[in-house]
Amino acid sequence: MNTNHHVKMIEYTEKYDFWTEQDKVALFDGRDISEEEVNRLIREGDECHPHVVFMTKKQYDNVFRSLK
Repeated sequence: MNTNHHVKMIEYTEKYDFWTEQDKVALFDGRDISEEEVNRLIREGDECHPHVVFMTKKQYDNVFRSLK
């Protein structure tokens, strides 16, 4: 059984204005894209990349809580 896991997660907060922010996560496979590149996408607000899944932290908790 292969126990190597390549999926990585970066948690971050997206700020819309002074009062509004949202906790988000970026999921990616480190074999396809580097963590540095994903951080660059987050900084630039570019959430369209074929090797990265962006979602809210609440979505992540709802979907993946059964896998923990």
